[in-house]
Amino acid sequence: MFLVRLWTLYAFVLVALCACDSNDEASGSKGNEQTESPGDGGDEPRDGGDEPDAGPDDEPEVEPGIHVGEQQVIFQTDTFTLEPGQERYLCYAATTEDELVIDGYRSAGAPYLHHVIFSRATAPEPEGFSECDTLFRYTWQPLFLTGAGASELDFPENNGHKIPAGTQLVVQLHLLNATEDPVTESVAITMKRSSSADPKPIGTYAFGSSDVNLPPSQTSVLEAVCTMDETVQLVAVFPHMHLLGTKMTFEVGKSEDAMEMVFERDPYSFDDQHVELLDLTLEPGDVTRVRCSYDNPHDEVITFGESTMNEMCFLIGFSVDRDGLMTCTSSGGDD
Repeated sequence: MFLVRLWTLYAFVLVALCACDSNDEASGSKGNEQTESPGDGGDEPRDGGDEPDAGPDDEPEVEPGIHVGEQQVIFQTDTFTLEPGQERYLCYAATTEDELVIDGYRSAGAPYLHHVIFSRATAPEPEGFSECDTLFRYTWQPLFLTGAGASELDFPENNGHKIPAGTQLVVQLHLLNATEDPVTESVAITMKRSSSADPKPIGTYAFGSSDVNLPPSQTSVLEAVCTMDETVQLVAVFPHMHLLGTKMTFEVGKSEDAMEMVFERDPYSFDDQHVELLDLTLEPGDVTRVRCSYDNPHDEVITFGESTMNEMCFLIGFSVDRDGLMTCTSSGGDD
């Protein structure tokens, strides 16, 4: 059994896409796994694309840390530097002194961002920046995910994240500088304060597969099938592949022979990864299928991995009235 080592959702960089003539198709296994980690938990409409405000209540804010305004909160990292061609995993943690109720997030995109996982920590992280060469820790309760593209998410009314005072927030950045010049930048997450004092919680629910094995010099499709064992109400999704990904679809039905497509990202663009609204309720017994399409122009097999030089196939869902992280994934082995 395989337990997904996320987020993200990656949310994220790899090699330049190339079109190939072959129509060979590689299909992934259909075993499924549903596991829980403890914690809190087609073109339009698109939920994203606007630049975040400069600071709380539209006031410029450049200092690192958490800046609380009446209507919004800015989580601002310190600056980091990437040398030409450098790939890094960095975590930035800060602790809020205020109780926060949040029902929306937004972040500006940047070409050096492979993915951004914004979470609350259930175990202490080093304050400020630290190297964290890992895709996901189960002491992180994901709040928001994004990638290279600008992204925005507003939860339905009376749904959101309640963040007590003294909570440590952490953003994990997977960074790659594909240019010939050094990059010195910072990252900001804008949070929208909610008028609801006690909203229903929002958790994350991941679909997909780690059984990535892309043949060289051809196109291929990876398929991940899972049968639901509980009710899940989705309000938004975040598709995540790396640079070889060309298309992702999500289908639902009472059996594999009666599937209906409920989500499609075609074409998939690594440089425009964003959250998209999806009002969908999954019931026990429903069969889900994620299909990830790739174009591998290289003369070697590309496999699953956290690095930009590998690939992924995950659809990260935001689910209402749920705490923590759940996965419904296939790994190529037995259930």
